[in-house]
Amino acid sequence: MLRVVVTAASMPERAGGKQVLTRVHQMGKAVSRLSLIWADGGYSGQPFLRWVMDSFRWIVQVVLRPKQAKGFTLLKKRWVVDVIH
Repeated sequence: MLRVVVTAASMPERAGGKQVLTRVHQMGKAVSRLSLIWADGGYSGQPFLRWVMDSFRWIVQVVLRPKQAKGFTLLKKRWVVDVIH
């Protein structure tokens, strides 16, 4: 685990994502090799993805569940660090 940030449930996911990624970036050399972040669909959207790239030079890859899936679906890649509401 790199960082935990607890926010209000009313905070949008992307705003919480900015908080946690800013705190991860502040870890300096401990995360110097970080380049790719897998996130769930709540973090999609070009403005957020562009903000991460412009701010930290990290790539966010959104991992979506298959459209035809119903119920719980195990996905190979998801957030390792997530925002907890």
